[in-house]
Amino acid sequence: MTMSDQNGHAPQFPPGLWRRISIYPAAGQVVGGLEDDAHRFILRFAHADGVIVSADVQADRFPWSTCPGAAPFLAERLVGQRVEAVAALDAYANCTHLYELAVLCAAHAGDAGPVVFDLKVGDRPTSEDRTVGTLAENGVEVLRWDVHGTMIEGPGHWAGRDQRKLSTWKTELTPADAERAMMLRRAFQVSGARRQPPVMAGRAGERTNRMGACFTYQMPRAMDAVQSREWKIDFSATRDGPLQGFDPATMLATAGTR
Repeated sequence: MTMSDQNGHAPQFPPGLWRRISIYPAAGQVVGGLEDDAHRFILRFAHADGVIVSADVQADRFPWSTCPGAAPFLAERLVGQRVEAVAALDAYANCTHLYELAVLCAAHAGDAGPVVFDLKVGDRPTSEDRTVGTLAENGVEVLRWDVHGTMIEGPGHWAGRDQRKLSTWKTELTPADAERAMMLRRAFQVSGARRQPPVMAGRAGERTNRMGACFTYQMPRAMDAVQSREWKIDFSATRDGPLQGFDPATMLATAGTR
């Protein structure tokens, strides 16, 4: 489905964005991976007595040439940080997506088992700014938003909320629902990259509306950032989902042996 049908239902995935975030906690450490059309990042940190004692951050695929620098930048700031304080790091100074992955790894570091989040957002038709986004946890759908522009139209108690104002209403939610809402809102935001051409001329610093938004868009770094090559993958057009080849068990088993 590529446009709203006669019953007014918005388009659903596929085609659209597929974003997967996988978190694997173990004794004293946690591994996480995040991948979507434009990004692939892997993160591992070890912790003892509630403090992060080592961190490895890997940038595998990214839209701008300066993005890889966000990996060691975040790793340095994680070490010595209390696990429960990771969310207090500067979100704008860091890569948005690495920051989100680090926050989720910290939030789930004490879980009894792994969790895989699959976020899917249908491509919006050019004639109408409506779509549907869903979030599944370990294969079970736990959240769905029908959206017009940035307004959530439903279902249920989600209706009438503006994604742009999430910070003002997430305090009304349970911690689990607040986490889910933040992940799904980010998926809606990232889904906009599907409308961008594979190759964009110029430098990040020329996109003045984005300045200060993340690691790459900080000056003077933004003026050095050029578009990466082969940075986009449409997972909705392939059999394989995101994070193929991600092997957390091996990462956990070999941590500290290098």
